[in-house]
Amino acid sequence: MLITEVKSALLDKGISNGYPVEVDCDHGTIDLSGVVASAGDARRAQMIASNTRGVVGVKNRLTWR
Repeated sequence: MLITEVKSALLDKGISNGYPVEVDCDHGTIDLSGVVASAGDARRAQMIASNTRGVVGVKNRLTWR
């Protein structure tokens, strides 16, 4: 359920539009990987994931073009 919530939030904010962003979860820790448009989008993705109810941590392995 957390994966779906984070993916939806990233899409709603336009961060993953047209970019290969992967979201995984292990015991409440979200793992973000893939490519986004900018370093700012990578930081925003981490903030969005962190602010999702039930998330206890975020591993941000996103890169940007």
